Amino acid sequence: MPVRKSQKIEAQVVEAIRKLQAVQGSTPREISNYIAQEYDIADSEIRRHVQLALKRGLVYGILQRLKGQVLKN
Repeated sequence: MPVRKSQKIEAQVVEAIRKLQAVQGSTPREISNYIAQEYDIADSEIRRHVQLALKRGLVYGILQRLKGQVLKN
């Protein structure tokens, strides 16, 4: 299996939200699980990075929070 070139975590989070296509938004756990499976990274290693990327997305107005879930703006 070819090794995928790793993207920045922010790009991975945005890609995960788009691919999951959840109408009610995606939880940080769902996003972490998607990235862990897609890029073959341990979920425990990626979870903190996903949390920080989601916080930055909220601060910059790229994402919006919807009752504990995150929905792409």
